Amino acid sequence: MSGTWNDLVRHSQDDLESRNVNVGDIYMDRLWSDLHPGLVFEKQHADFERMTGADIAVAFLGGFVGSLSSYWLKAPLEMIHNVSHGATTSNNWLIQKTGELLKHGGSPMDSVRGLKHRLKYGHDILNPFEVWGDLTETYGGPVKGGLHWIRHLAADTLSCEGLPLPGSSSFREFLLENLSYDNYKTFGTVKVRDLAGAGLTAAILAAYRHCGLYESNAANMNYRSFTTNLLAHSTCLISGLMLGSFNYGSFFLIGRNVISLASYNKQMARRLGADLDTLRLEIEKPPQYGPAFQDMIASKGLEFCPA
Repeated sequence: MSGTWNDLVRHSQDDLESRNVNVGDIYMDRLWSDLHPGLVFEKQHADFERMTGADIAVAFLGGFVGSLSSYWLKAPLEMIHNVSHGATTSNNWLIQKTGELLKHGGSPMDSVRGLKHRLKYGHDILNPFEVWGDLTETYGGPVKGGLHWIRHLAADTLSCEGLPLPGSSSFREFLLENLSYDNYKTFGTVKVRDLAGAGLTAAILAAYRHCGLYESNAANMNYRSFTTNLLAHSTCLISGLMLGSFNYGSFFLIGRNVISLASYNKQMARRLGADLDTLRLEIEKPPQYGPAFQDMIASKGLEFCPA
C-alpha cells in the first residue's frame, strides 16, 4: 500500500513539475481533496487511529476500579444475605432493610445442606421445576411460591458463594466430582458483585466517551475504540481473578470485542483493497486539477502551465 501511495505522490509531483510548478512550494498532503477527489484518506486515518496515552490510562484505571469494586462489595453484600437468611442482624439501616426484603429463611430450597448445596438442589435459575412442587406446597400456591423463588435466588446472588451457573443442574454430577469448592465459588457461580465490577468498568468507558475524548458507537467503531475496550475489560478480568472474583460480564465483553475486531479487520482489508485498486487507476491517468487547485497555485504567485 505504501509503495503505491509513494508512486502516486511521485506521479503527481512529476506532472506538476512538467507544468512549471515547483512542488517544493506546495504541501502535497493538503492537495488530495482537489487533486484526487475519489480518495478520502482522512476517514481511513480515523479508522486506523490507535490508542492514546489517555486511552491506556483510562482503560487500566477503569479495569482496576471495576475489579476493586467487586472486592469492596463482598462484605456488605454478604451481610445483606446473612440478614435475609435470618443468621444475623445489622446496625446499618440499608443493609438490614434490604436483608429483610429478601428474607428467605427456612426455605425448602435449602433442604440439602453442605458444601455446594446450591449446586446440589433447587438453585438453578433455568430449572425451577426441580423445586416447584416443594415451593407451592410450603408457601400455599404457585404465586407465593414463585415470589419466594425469585426472592431467594436474588438474595443468594449477594452471598460469597453466589448462584450456580444457569443450566448447571444438567451437568451437576460432573461439577460435584471434578470442581474443587474454591474453583466452584470462583468460576462456577454468578455473583452480583462480579457483574457490578464489569458494569462499573463499562460505565467508566461510557463516561470517557461521553466527554467526547473518543467515539465508540455502532456507527463509528474503529481500532482505537475496540482496543481500548479490550484493554479495560481484560484488566478488570485479570485483576479481579487476583482478588478472587471472576467478572463474567468482562469475560463476555472481551469475547464480543474480539469477534467484532476480527470482523472489522476483514472490512478494513476489503476497503484497503478497493483503495489500492483506486490508487493504481490514478497512477495510470493524468491528475485532474480543478479550479480550487489552480487558484491555490495562483495565490502562491506560481504559474500553472497546461501540459
